[in-house]
Amino acid sequence: MSKLSDFVNVRENLRKSRKECILALHKYVFECEGDRKNRQRLREFEGFIFDECDGAYTQKLAYIKQNLAEVDLASICGVLCLNYKSDNMVDHIFQNLRKGNLLAADKDDDDNENDDNEEDDESEDGDENNDDEDENKNNKNKDEGFESCCEVNVASGSNYAQEGARQVYVQQPRFAVSFRDIEDTIRPYDGNEKFPIQNWINDFEEVAALMQWDDLQKLIYAKKSMKGLAKTFINSERGLNTWSRLKKALSEEFESTVNSAEVHKQLTDRKMKEKESVHEYFLQMKELASRANIDESSLISYVIDGIRDLSVNKAILYGTENIKQFKEKLKCYEKMRSNGKQEVEQRGVYKQKKIVDSVDAEKKEVRCFNCGVKGHKSVECKNKEKGTKCFKCNEFGHIGKNCPKSKTDNFKQVNTRILRESVMHKKVEVGKYNFEALFDTGSKFNIITNKVYMSIGKPTLQSVNVCLVGFGDSKGENKIKPMGSVKHEISIDNEKYSLNFMVVPDKYLDVDILLGEDFCAKATITISAHGLSFKKTEKDICEDEVKLLKIDISNDESLNIGENASIDAQNTIRGLIGNYKPIKSKSPNIIMNIILKDETPIYSTPRRLPLAERYKVDEIIEQWLKDGVIEHSNSEFCSPIVLVKKRDGSPRLCVDFRKINKVMVKDRFPLPLIEDQLDRLQNAKIFSTIDLKNGFFHVPIAETSKKYTSFITHNGQYQFCKVPFGLSNSPSVFQKYINAIFREVTRRGIALPYIDDIIVPGDDEKEALNNLIEVINICKDYGLEINLKKCNFLKQKVEFLGYIIENQKISPSPNKVDALKKYKMPKTIKQVQSFLGLAGYFRKFIPNFSLVAKPLSDLVKQNKKFEIGKEQVVAFETLKKLLGQNPVLSIFNQNFETEVHTDASIDGYGAVLLQKSPDDGHLHPVYYMSRKTTDAERKYSSYELEILAVIEALKKFRVYLLGLHF
Repeated sequence: MSKLSDFVNVRENLRKSRKECILALHKYVFECEGDRKNRQRLREFEGFIFDECDGAYTQKLAYIKQNLAEVDLASICGVLCLNYKSDNMVDHIFQNLRKGNLLAADKDDDDNENDDNEEDDESEDGDENNDDEDENKNNKNKDEGFESCCEVNVASGSNYAQEGARQVYVQQPRFAVSFRDIEDTIRPYDGNEKFPIQNWINDFEEVAALMQWDDLQKLIYAKKSMKGLAKTFINSERGLNTWSRLKKALSEEFESTVNSAEVHKQLTDRKMKEKESVHEYFLQMKELASRANIDESSLISYVIDGIRDLSVNKAILYGTENIKQFKEKLKCYEKMRSNGKQEVEQRGVYKQKKIVDSVDAEKKEVRCFNCGVKGHKSVECKNKEKGTKCFKCNEFGHIGKNCPKSKTDNFKQVNTRILRESVMHKKVEVGKYNFEALFDTGSKFNIITNKVYMSIGKPTLQSVNVCLVGFGDSKGENKIKPMGSVKHEISIDNEKYSLNFMVVPDKYLDVDILLGEDFCAKATITISAHGLSFKKTEKDICEDEVKLLKIDISNDESLNIGENASIDAQNTIRGLIGNYKPIKSKSPNIIMNIILKDETPIYSTPRRLPLAERYKVDEIIEQWLKDGVIEHSNSEFCSPIVLVKKRDGSPRLCVDFRKINKVMVKDRFPLPLIEDQLDRLQNAKIFSTIDLKNGFFHVPIAETSKKYTSFITHNGQYQFCKVPFGLSNSPSVFQKYINAIFREVTRRGIALPYIDDIIVPGDDEKEALNNLIEVINICKDYGLEINLKKCNFLKQKVEFLGYIIENQKISPSPNKVDALKKYKMPKTIKQVQSFLGLAGYFRKFIPNFSLVAKPLSDLVKQNKKFEIGKEQVVAFETLKKLLGQNPVLSIFNQNFETEVHTDASIDGYGAVLLQKSPDDGHLHPVYYMSRKTTDAERKYSSYELEILAVIEALKKFRVYLLGLHF
């Protein structure tokens, strides 16, 4: 039975059949009465086909026999726990089904069962089933296939062919496959964590589907495949009598959380071995990537990076997005590598043969030992007075061993030897001459030698203020200053290109012309085993072909990478960010639930907006709908919107949730303490900061809470599906979400997140880079979008949470200080409170802050007349001046020598925490604290005030001093 309609037909015919016949047939198959206890089995039996009349039944039976193969029958017998042995079992089953009243039909009978009359049904069923039971037992004795429960043996399929009006069973050749025949295709599982259990289950089920195994066979063969710890486990368990139970037990016991970051690190570190073929290396990388959810584009990037070859030779591998295309390019690349090796070997053999063949001829010719020219002796040499000629630089006065240019030439030879053996070069026509050009995707400039420059008539050179890196060494440490730049026309494959060239001395380049990325933008490049071909294009090169090639150019403009970062580290970051695609394979299962104190609907009418702002709102709404951030709403709650400008001038759509916030139950999940975050940077010297784009939009909202986020615009009502900005609980919920994602790396000090800002510290470049890779991969796995414009990578000086962090010291952010400097003299109590709050954020940088700010803080006291006088103006200007002097504090280090200094007066007291730096041996401030004296404290003696200052200082600095000698 191969169609769903067949089973529907079965059910309909059963409903038309006589109930007693079904019960009799049920007893024949299941060897039990179809009574109350077995009513469920009777319902399961609704899988056999019956019809009302003999003629229709015959046709139906023929249809069944045509479509029921032996494999299907074997599966049915397996479900019924019957032993399937006979090839003629199909005939036996249908013969038995046709006998007696098993197939009789009666439309007038009602087959609906009533549990209230079950006793009558059972007695009636028992009477009518006696005869059928006797006959069925006789039929069962004819075939031992219905007698015992044992293992199902899968045999070959069978078929039926029609001869005339009757059905004839045609025996097909038997094809028996044992477990031993396919045992090698199933990998034994021993419980090893390196091979995930889910991968083994998937492989096993693929084989099972191919062999058409039933549940019992899967169970038996799976147990046979268990080894070691896995075998010990299943032997210790009971009740694993089905494949589904065994699979569930194995998954629960051996399922391990795959560390995606670790897999990414292994893929990054895995490099192609010297004697390893490209195909073998690719399969190894593919198997490694299968341990985690690594997308194809990332795998391709890792494979390319791991191949130890020049970028120019690997250019053929770029521009693919799927494995199938990449494998084809790998084959072409491997062929090119083998051809290059053969060419080098043949060239070497040819040179040796040429030298041997020319020995005799050279013996017969006279050669000058002074200048090396044939035809005269050294005593007759015209250049004898100039001295011996160097055969490396062709100049006189020294020999090759002492040649001053040998070092440069050696660099040149090493740098270009491999390239000359490569197929990545081509003849280029420049003016009337042909020159050899090298295609180098890693070069940002087109370069020509001085020889080419002279051949084109020495046009005027334009001065350039750049240095070219990478000449003569593989590390890119050598830098040279170009002679200048010139624009000239070249011809390749009958196409002309006008390009800008950097001109360098001949000694620095082993080819005449080097074509870089500037040329890529003006030509479509086809790379094959036969070499390069170019076709001029009006547009930039196809995005699919150079997406990876152009990554360095785009990243140089957008990525903020530290100036002191090494070239390798910069390239690693560019590759990491260039291939960054949030996949969201994991989720922290954090959602936002909104609870109101009062469920009374809060509704607002839409605010009127200028026409220009309406267009902006429509664009944002359309994008949010597309991204799944919002959806249409009919909620009884509704808040108005407002359009504000960001720092960069772009519009931001905000919702005024003030009314909702007043009745919302606050989420008290704590934010990290900024002081604690800064203290954890005590040993770090290199930092990376990551800014999450639209951070709150990563967190979903509970379905029952969406209605509270509804807002109204001029075009309709919408509600948020993701956490919006403006709700009082949004920061706490998002911090909870971020903490769940970065919990492990935060514990290890690898990353310190604060809402949507993350800082990744490191003691040195290597540690900082490894930490950054791990954090970026976590962001990728959880689908976090990154705002690259606000990110910084491997810098010694970064801004984080309003502070500048550099060399284990912190200072106020210039942006915050500028805002403080521009603050106008307060005229109201609220303005004074606002200014003191802004200045108080940096109070630990200012000695005796409380005393300096006392005239201003006295203004906010209750029952105090608000009056701005000279003292208040002086205090206001002094605070701005002190913060404008760029004060600096050291980050506390528990290993440094520590001191606490205190001072007190009738107006207040203060203290400073100091630490001695091992670099210069001087004491540096870590923290300033101060406080005004109360009315009662003002009556203390000077001695008591000094003691009070010490006590309060120890309380304030307790987190630093406890357990230390100071």
